[in-house]
Amino acid sequence: MKFLKQPIDWKKVVAFVVTCLVSCAFAWYCQPQYHDNANSILVVATVFSVLAGFLITVMTLIADDRSIRGRNSRQSVTHLELVKKDLRRHRNMFYLYLLVLALAFVGSLNLNKLSWIEWQNWIERLVLFFSSIAMLWSFRLPGYLTRRHIEALDRGIREQREREQQ
Repeated sequence: MKFLKQPIDWKKVVAFVVTCLVSCAFAWYCQPQYHDNANSILVVATVFSVLAGFLITVMTLIADDRSIRGRNSRQSVTHLELVKKDLRRHRNMFYLYLLVLALAFVGSLNLNKLSWIEWQNWIERLVLFFSSIAMLWSFRLPGYLTRRHIEALDRGIREQREREQQ
C-alpha cells in the first residue's frame, strides 16, 4: 500500500525542520520582550492582516480562469492541477496567518488570574513561533509570483508564434 504520490523531497524536509528550529529559538528568546508590549502586539496584528489581504489577492489572480487556456484539453487539465496545488498551498498559508492573528488576540487578553499568566506566556510563544514560520515562508511568495508571470508571458509568446506559423 503506497501512501505517497511523489517521492519525499529531502531538501524540503530539511528546510521545514530548520524553519521550525529557528522559529522555536525565536519564540523562546523573544517572548520576554513581546510580553505586555502593546506595540509588538499591534505590529503582529497589522503585518499579518496586510499579508492575509495580499495573499487573498494572489489567490484571486491564480484562480483566474484565463490562465487555464492550453492548446488542448489535456494541457488545460494539467495546468488546472498545478493551479489547484498552488491554491492549496496558499490556502494553508492564509490559515497560518489567521492562526497567528487569533493567537495574538487570545494572548492580548488580560485576565489577571495567576494561572493565566503562565498560559499567556505559552500563547505568546506560539504567536512568535507561528509568526516566524509564516514570515519565513512568506519570502517565497515574490519568487513564486515572478515564476507564474514569466510562465504566462512565455505561454503567450509561444501561442502567438504558433498562430503566426499557421
